[in-house]
Amino acid sequence: MNMKTHLLFIAFSLCFLLVKAQTKHEKIESAKIAYLTKEMNLTPMEAEDFWPLYNQYSKERKQLRREQRTIQQESLSLSENDVRIIQNMERIEALKLKEVELDKSYRKRFLIIISPQQLLTLYQAERDFFKMLKDRITETD
Repeated sequence: MNMKTHLLFIAFSLCFLLVKAQTKHEKIESAKIAYLTKEMNLTPMEAEDFWPLYNQYSKERKQLRREQRTIQQESLSLSENDVRIIQNMERIEALKLKEVELDKSYRKRFLIIISPQQLLTLYQAERDFFKMLKDRITETD
């Protein structure tokens, strides 16, 4: 195999793996939506209003958690007595406070669309879904 053919093969393989991974992610998201919709007993009208709001909330929450993980990983590479460790801990605490404020803000917005019971069910169903997903992944390993 010449170099050009070899590089094309590698590029094609990487594209295939990315598409396959994206498909898995999309399948998980679809399963999550179906599970949460069922558990919350959303009507079609509620679902129409709820999912765009939930997706925005989820995106913002993921971003805050990603920032926390990045700072924590950065801290692990610092020496034991580096003052930046404390600074990073404070940054993580500030991000956790932002997450609490995000939850409060979206809770009010969710309650315009769904009932308090459905919101409580959402929080529980999210935990249950991710536990179920984790258990499935563990089973396949």
